[in-house]
Amino acid sequence: MLLEERIIEWIRAGIARTGIRSIFTSGGVFMNVKLNKRIQEMDEVERVHFMPSSGDESNPIGAGYALAIARGDTPKPLANLYLGISYSRDALEAFIECNDLRNRYAVAEHKDIEITIAELLAERQIVARFAGRCEWGARSLGNRAILAHPSHMESFYTVNDLIKARDFWMPFAPSILDTDAGEYLENYHPDKNTAPYMITAYKATPRGQRDLRAAMHQGDQTLRPQVVMPEGNPDYYRMITAFKKHTGVGAVLNTSFNLHGYPLVATPEQAVQTLAQSGLKHLALGPFLISKR
Repeated sequence: MLLEERIIEWIRAGIARTGIRSIFTSGGVFMNVKLNKRIQEMDEVERVHFMPSSGDESNPIGAGYALAIARGDTPKPLANLYLGISYSRDALEAFIECNDLRNRYAVAEHKDIEITIAELLAERQIVARFAGRCEWGARSLGNRAILAHPSHMESFYTVNDLIKARDFWMPFAPSILDTDAGEYLENYHPDKNTAPYMITAYKATPRGQRDLRAAMHQGDQTLRPQVVMPEGNPDYYRMITAFKKHTGVGAVLNTSFNLHGYPLVATPEQAVQTLAQSGLKHLALGPFLISKR
């Protein structure tokens, strides 16, 4: 593509002129994961940092950093993108009671909801996960997510047609354990890019094409991964690890928790509304599993 070739030329020229081989990107053009794939594959690039959600929504973060520098402070990198609202266990229970959800659904509190989710996914059930603080930006990163078994195309069709109601050609993405990323992603080099934000793409390895078939672009066998690290989201990491113990697959299919055309779910009200208005059967709302009867 012309866009890709021009950006590659500019980066190559910038490296030749400055000798700087650590690349930082910003601006909406770098939401293009295929472009970012080309950049991280450049021999001239030593390390690349893609702004996770680099459209206009990232301007306040840049403004905050600029103000900190102007005041003489030393800005710290974002530790993660779980920057949104969260709800306590008691607040979620109060919501369930106030909305009489126990009469409308099967509701059960689980001592370890992550293990319960992993077991359901291993049984090829689809589960919406509502946990912790909401993600900031354009990508689902597990806390407001619809999850499924990534190895079976029935997962793709169920989520795509009965829940999200999206066009058939739109691919989903995988959340992959950091320990398994090299097994699924061709030329994955964490010293060059750790890929934690679904902002770049990789060609799937043969094992990736098998294990992550439903979370892969069917045309070119590429994956747009969220490589999950234990320090970034310990509970989500533990859930995927439990799923791997049941299935041998170190990843899950992850798509945003919303109906097509709607914003990402942020509140319990929105979560239950999405459950009610779609073919979704299970909602893990904090420690509570809410299931259609």
